[in-house]
Amino acid sequence: MSTLTIPGREPRPGRKYLYLQNVSATSFRDLFPTIALSSEGPPPKAGGAVNEEVGLTIPSGETLWAISFKGDLEGWRRKIIECAQGRKLLWGEISEEHLRLSDGRYVPLASCRVESSDTQGA
Repeated sequence: MSTLTIPGREPRPGRKYLYLQNVSATSFRDLFPTIALSSEGPPPKAGGAVNEEVGLTIPSGETLWAISFKGDLEGWRRKIIECAQGRKLLWGEISEEHLRLSDGRYVPLASCRVESSDTQGA
């Protein structure tokens, strides 16, 4: 098991987490800014989103990267999900030691490989 902390495993007041798949040849660091700038839906009223630079690779091989957000929690959640749906990307959130995915799968966190964006593609 990795020594990296899984963002969202432990609740933090005022902050929420979603995981977003990156299927492009670019790194998630390059994809991340397009989320806030995407035209899908109205912009959040307050707060911001942060690339946590931690990914979960599920047993089927897809890697989803953690994004945290604060302020307008519903606005940011909607923005990130609409961005994912518009790009046909898998997204998920942690629920009771599982990663609940947008395609209906529940993946136990214990079966995921935790990685840093520093090791992406390595």
